[in-house]
Amino acid sequence: MPRHAKSTKYNRDTEMIEGLRKHRKRLRGSLPPEWLSVDDLIERFQEHLDAMAEASDKEIEWRVALEREAKLEAGIKELMVRVTLLVQSSFGAGAATLREFGVKPFVRRKPSMATLKLAIEKRLATRALRRTMGRRQKRKLKGR
Repeated sequence: MPRHAKSTKYNRDTEMIEGLRKHRKRLRGSLPPEWLSVDDLIERFQEHLDAMAEASDKEIEWRVALEREAKLEAGIKELMVRVTLLVQSSFGAGAATLREFGVKPFVRRKPSMATLKLAIEKRLATRALRRTMGRRQKRKLKGR
């Protein structure tokens, strides 16, 4: 079943109610037995209008609640950073106690051998390009 816009449904239902009220006497005799009366039909359409109004009110409340939560979340993020720093300074950045606060302790990862080799190669290449020397290398140049 296709979905219709709220305005379309509202207009459809209100126009149907107006038409049923206007032509109540003429329709009374031609209704199928399961529909009972014109007043019952009007009541069903009005019930749908009331349900749409209630849903709209709840949607507005929901959106207001979402905006409130988003504002609170922004403040909580900032507060979380500050409280985390406080807890880390109190117990230490690597303390297991931090897990009780939902904070992951800082664990220094040991670099792999490939990473260390690459770092050494880059450092030596940079020194060669800049022609920088260490204390002992300079000593050899000056003859000390």
